[in-house]
Amino acid sequence: MILTKTKANKPIHTEKEVKQIIAAMPSLEWQTVALLASRAGLRRGEILNLNWQDVNFNTRQLYVAPNKDLKPRLVSIGEDLYKILKTAKEQSKTEKIINMEKDYLSCKYRKITEAAGIKSSLLTLIKTGRSK
Repeated sequence: MILTKTKANKPIHTEKEVKQIIAAMPSLEWQTVALLASRAGLRRGEILNLNWQDVNFNTRQLYVAPNKDLKPRLVSIGEDLYKILKTAKEQSKTEKIINMEKDYLSCKYRKITEAAGIKSSLLTLIKTGRSK
């Protein structure tokens, strides 16, 4: 079942809209953010806390450290996320996968998606990933 709204009555994005959002991202790092949210269902804090040591490319899994009331968990990496993480790892010069401040990520993300003609927040993109 694919939901059409979140509990907060926010719209859920279709697969077409998710692809549009990913295409609108201005850099590899931003595309990685969008894929981590939509394909792995990670929240903003989880995305920002990810290090390269949390990625197991052999088993195609992410170790997601505890955040809020969630327990640590392993998340499967799909093909499109796997490819972008491999590319990002090759270009990375830091231990962090995403090097942004949380407020910057939220504000800029909203501006990028609105410029692409889609009203979005990271929350609605995450809910799309988790509703499949």
